[in-house]
Amino acid sequence: MNMHRGLTTLMTSAAAVAMVSCGSASPVGVSSAPATVAPATIAPAASPSPVHSLLVTGTGTVSAPPDQVVLSLGVDAQAANAPLAMNQANADIAHLLASLKRQGVLPADISTAELSLYRDYNAPYQASQSVDVTIHHIANAGTVISAAMNAVGNDATVSGVSYSIHDPSTEVAAARQKAMADARVEALQLAQLAGHSLGDVLSVSDELVSAGSTGGCSQGCGGGGDSVPLSPGVDQISVTMYVT
Repeated sequence: MNMHRGLTTLMTSAAAVAMVSCGSASPVGVSSAPATVAPATIAPAASPSPVHSLLVTGTGTVSAPPDQVVLSLGVDAQAANAPLAMNQANADIAHLLASLKRQGVLPADISTAELSLYRDYNAPYQASQSVDVTIHHIANAGTVISAAMNAVGNDATVSGVSYSIHDPSTEVAAARQKAMADARVEALQLAQLAGHSLGDVLSVSDELVSAGSTGGCSQGCGGGGDSVPLSPGVDQISVTMYVT
């Protein structure tokens, strides 16, 4: 009997609460305090730690003897009119090319570099032709020049000698290593001065510069016989590294 009465009282109380929560204007014997909601708190996002970086440059240079030379050989003919001047230049260049062939120069190593016909004021017509000739054995270059001059005669011209290394990959790799080491030394010094330790490499790029040969012509250098004396000197290959 007491259990039934307690259950009835509990149900009555629950109904009163339900009436209040539904907005009843006359709750019976039950008071309900308004619910309080805690305001939302948004934590500020953590700002990323600053990234300190250095951009440094390093330079590495390697010197090595060149193994090939490019000769600029040509002819320069003068005549009273344009056709005669050009015909003479054509005959001269034919003699020059025949001389190169006799010296063992391959057609693939000969390219026309200049072809011109002009007349100065109150002067004969002048026709010029020149070819760039690659000699893969520098010791033979002096003989090639001398033979070409003898074949052409007074119309022969020599306008340039350029030395180079046919495959400089080994020298470039060595220059890169020197440039990278040079860049690291600079980066270490700057980092220490700024109070930081040196981290990983973030980016790297390089620039290849070939200074060419420092050689020239001097007496007693080059092939034997009546060859033109040449001195190839050394070829300088320089690499600049840009490292972050």
